Amino acid sequence: MGIYFTKAATILLFALMTLSSLSCSSSTSNDIPPNTVTMTGSEFHPQVLTVAKGTEVTWLNDDGRTHTSTSNDGLWDTKDITAGKSKKTTFNTIGSFPYHCIYHVSMGMTGTIVVQ
Repeated sequence: MGIYFTKAATILLFALMTLSSLSCSSSTSNDIPPNTVTMTGSEFHPQVLTVAKGTEVTWLNDDGRTHTSTSNDGLWDTKDITAGKSKKTTFNTIGSFPYHCIYHVSMGMTGTIVVQ
């Protein structure tokens, strides 16, 4: 019985270790490229991103709902970014650029890109 229990315990332990290594979320902070803003729930992460002039920023929808990144000043509009998709915007002008999601602005889905 001891050997059988040991084999069963080893199999169970291996199964638990395998399951625990699987990620339940779409992405983690470790696998998000630099200069990426993720869209999760009704929030942009990070809410404020500081980049150098000429930087390409990626907008990654890490959510089940469609979002946008739309400049408050009309400088850019990614249009719809569906779940799991991304779009990019290059920032060639120094300044502070507030933006929002057209679908969730009333829920506070806003952010700012600061270009230095």
